[in-house]
Amino acid sequence: MATKKVKAIYYAFNVKLRSNERTGAEAYTELFKELFEKKIVGTPKRGNSMILRTQFNTKIDNNTILYGKLARFTNLDSDEWINIGNLEKSTYELPKGMFPNLKETDYIFIPEAHRFCVRYKAGTVAMSQVTEYLINALTQCRKGTEEIEVYIEQSAETIEQILNSESIKKLDIQISYTNNDIGPEASEFVDEILKDMNASKIKMSISPDHNQELSRDNTFLRGSLELAKSNGLVTASVINANGEAQKIITKEHPESFPVEAENIDNLMMNVVRKFMGIFRV
Repeated sequence: MATKKVKAIYYAFNVKLRSNERTGAEAYTELFKELFEKKIVGTPKRGNSMILRTQFNTKIDNNTILYGKLARFTNLDSDEWINIGNLEKSTYELPKGMFPNLKETDYIFIPEAHRFCVRYKAGTVAMSQVTEYLINALTQCRKGTEEIEVYIEQSAETIEQILNSESIKKLDIQISYTNNDIGPEASEFVDEILKDMNASKIKMSISPDHNQELSRDNTFLRGSLELAKSNGLVTASVINANGEAQKIITKEHPESFPVEAENIDNLMMNVVRKFMGIFRV
């Protein structure tokens, strides 16, 4: 009897360390090992706290890989309770270091591609909060003047939806240069402009002139949108195919990456090879 294939969906987060002190895969490995070893808790602006509950390492195709469980839990910062029996206020202290409502999923960190990959499991970790968690927690691992940037990989279809709309009325774009990821020619053009300026980040608000719509054939505009897929954020005001005004916020449309394997033991290997194939030659 044939073994049933294992299927999973992952979301990916582009983690970028800007540093004059350390670079490359070793720097990213060091960063995430410290995040785990120091038991650093990250608290998103909304919702529960998160932490790397476990961490292991292995080698896949001669690349060091860190993997384990990403957990979220409720951080109760109040000792005021209510006693339903008598409707009186009560004081109750939880045992130190104990937190309720643990939910968790799998993560795989690929230092060579600086991608933090999280497996989707309903009812566990909200992908919308992982970016905030990583920024909050990794910032506590910085050295000196280092900077941390994290962007969720956004849907290529959403970028194409903007470019293929009837007209583009306004674009608010935030982009930063890559860590030598591969990408479309137009995005590489904009990437080089940023690097030549030593500009870690650009925020632009682009509105059309008297022609009333932006040109999608412009290399800088197209390249900025393509670069933002992995390295930024876009809010677009467009007229869609139905002639209706529409607002598109790319971070609300993350890219999902389905992965299959012959068995559970090969799943991580296929995840790593998939992302290395996308972001590294």
